[in-house]
Amino acid sequence: MQTNNKPKPSKNPLWLLFTSVKFTVTVLLLLAITSAAGTIIPQNGSPENYIQAYGKFGFTLIQVLDLFNMYHSWWFRTLIGLLIINIIICTIHRWPTTWKLVVSTGFKPESLSRKKPMQEFTTKGTEGNLESLYTSFMKKQYQVKVDTIKDGFRIYGEKGRWSRLGVPIVHFSVVLILAGALVGSFFGFDGYVNIPEGGSADRIQLRDSDRTKALGFEVVCKDFSISYYDSGAVKEYRSALQLKEDGKIILEKDIIVNDPLRYKGINFFQSSYGSLPPENLELKIMSRDSKKIQKYKTKIGKTIELPGNAGQFLIKKFNRDFHFRNVELGQAIEGELFLTNAKPVNIALPFRFPTFDKMRKGQWVITIESHDNRYYTGLQVTRDPGVFLVYLGFILILTGCWVVFFSSHKKILVEVTSSSKNSQVKIFGATTRNKMDFGQQIEKLAGSMKQL
Repeated sequence: MQTNNKPKPSKNPLWLLFTSVKFTVTVLLLLAITSAAGTIIPQNGSPENYIQAYGKFGFTLIQVLDLFNMYHSWWFRTLIGLLIINIIICTIHRWPTTWKLVVSTGFKPESLSRKKPMQEFTTKGTEGNLESLYTSFMKKQYQVKVDTIKDGFRIYGEKGRWSRLGVPIVHFSVVLILAGALVGSFFGFDGYVNIPEGGSADRIQLRDSDRTKALGFEVVCKDFSISYYDSGAVKEYRSALQLKEDGKIILEKDIIVNDPLRYKGINFFQSSYGSLPPENLELKIMSRDSKKIQKYKTKIGKTIELPGNAGQFLIKKFNRDFHFRNVELGQAIEGELFLTNAKPVNIALPFRFPTFDKMRKGQWVITIESHDNRYYTGLQVTRDPGVFLVYLGFILILTGCWVVFFSSHKKILVEVTSSSKNSQVKIFGATTRNKMDFGQQIEKLAGSMKQL
């Protein structure tokens, strides 16, 4: 009597749709094609770049299809959701059969004895002696059952039923990974914030968006430091961060690249840094006529009175990237010199070249004597609440793949029929995978039985 292990077909059209292989292939193809499109089409670019690359019609089409931010578009999330539902329903559809194979204790030797024996030999020994020897030997490797037949006996051995769970484990792990991606897509964020030394921030700028997001607490940059190699290249930049909630310090940590600060699922990565205008300056002003030098401590935006009421020098602004005749000179102070009975003169004072103003050959020479160095720290701020599901999914998928590829459900039937002088031994077997290796195991088993 044969038993049908196939699940009973359902008449529900939605159930039939989600258990269809064609539906699975269609969803996977759509995901592959759209993912390729998301790779080809630059994501989160400016409208001007899209119009220049694809024209106005192409830009409109891309905008309608939400291809600017494809991986967060409603239709891409829908495809991921459909794939999750498809995998879950397919697994549920096959689960009764799989579970029955795992927990079933039925002994059906006919399913093996109908096949050609994998090993066959004749041995001396009585039925009673061989049954005891073979049963004890096979119990070391298999779960066994013994059955009596005409003129002999048969031993049914089995192991690895649990290996049938490998495929459902892989399916469940894929669901976890996809679900984690969806959770991160809906509830996660990626942004950045620049905080000056001694300053703080409680909001971040979301990446590729004009929106900001409140953190719910305050991030303070207590200090920022840079260390250099002997060659002058930057070795490390470090931010001393402090988190405050309701005015109370809740966490402090120095962060560097690849060593972030984490709090409430939010990650603060050291991403960049930059220079800020100095708060305090010391300028030196020399008269070419008298060679007299006078020093002034001042700040950006302030005006300095020249000696002898000769005029004024207004410190207008800080330029982070000053160029002179197409040559980059770096950070500089720009100002305007007002002399009595003369037109205003624009003056630049690069930090790297203190005597730069001498080239102007004016009556007054202005140089930077000293200034303080101020920096801001650039932090990448991320939150991905689905990352735990993704990590768990990867662990399970490795476990499931190991079960699928390196374990199997093995069944062995040893049939012994005795005559007056000898006993005939036939060994049948079946395995779900790795049949070549299983054949070698049966051959080794037969060799061991011959020696008993």
